[in-house]
Amino acid sequence: MTGQSGQYPAHAIPDEWNQLTGRIIGAAMEVHSILGPGMLEKMYEDALCVELERADIPFQRQQSIRMNYKGAPIGDLRLDVVVADLVVVELKAIERVLEVHGAQLHSYMRSTALPLGLLINFNVIKLTDGITRRLNPHCPRFQSLPLLSSADSVSSVFLPGGSR
Repeated sequence: MTGQSGQYPAHAIPDEWNQLTGRIIGAAMEVHSILGPGMLEKMYEDALCVELERADIPFQRQQSIRMNYKGAPIGDLRLDVVVADLVVVELKAIERVLEVHGAQLHSYMRSTALPLGLLINFNVIKLTDGITRRLNPHCPRFQSLPLLSSADSVSSVFLPGGSR
């Protein structure tokens, strides 16, 4: 069985992973319900970190990642939020999410070898319109997951390159 694009196998995503991303999204929805759209990205990051802390969800903010090119260091990346050493959370407060923003999240996920990513754009009326969940099919933790059988529901997995 393959994923949405036909190039990735469909793996059974652990319930704990889905529950964690659900909790992160719930925290983001709480932030959005109070602040609404139109604030600076840093304000959303600060508020989201308050919500994650109150929910006792482990996270690191502005995590620095050393980038190498053919073995030579070329600089550092700063990730907005990394949750439970499992999910890269990229925050935006922009008018419209572009394809390049999804590519940026994918690059961050590859660089950290983390299996999950959330792109959250707070500058929307309804936050559910600003959330994209991504899977890193190249991550060893993802590749070690069992494949779905044909009897399993594809709706229970993350489809590469899109939201759930």
